[in-house]
Amino acid sequence: VIATISIIPDSALGLPIDELWDLGSLRKAASRLGELSGLAIRKDFRGSRGNIILPLSRLLKEYCQILGVDCLTIVTHPDVADFYRSLLLFTPVSKKSKGDAKVQGAPAFGQYLFLGSPWMQNLKSVFGVDENPHNIYRLMANPLPTNIVVPDSHYSNLGYAFQAAEYLKRLFDD
Repeated sequence: VIATISIIPDSALGLPIDELWDLGSLRKAASRLGELSGLAIRKDFRGSRGNIILPLSRLLKEYCQILGVDCLTIVTHPDVADFYRSLLLFTPVSKKSKGDAKVQGAPAFGQYLFLGSPWMQNLKSVFGVDENPHNIYRLMANPLPTNIVVPDSHYSNLGYAFQAAEYLKRLFDD
């Protein structure tokens, strides 16, 4: 395994971020919230200059559509919050970090991102449309390779996970 990340769709149980921030206004504005959780990239692949995180982000966008998630949230350490703001244009939930009891009181910083056309337009205005294979806008706007068949529901996600793994492997090998 090179990398992993989870999307937790909102439900009657809420999201882990709810323990730290009130997301009432986001819930009113979104059809369905989801929370990104558990991003892990194997240590020897972390310096790969986007070869893992960028394609993984593209696959996350597709999977959010399957789950009906149109607003993502994430809780990170404040030291890496800028990464998500600059890479995917996340917006802070609050200007202040909070202590997260689930991780021994470590500081936590919450952010959110509304997916859809306005977000894509923001990506285009920030990153442009140049031919760089790591251009976030181009990666998010272009269709997935034809050998990646996105399931029509979350019930068929196991096959999608295997296809996604192959997609990431090919991108890294190229």
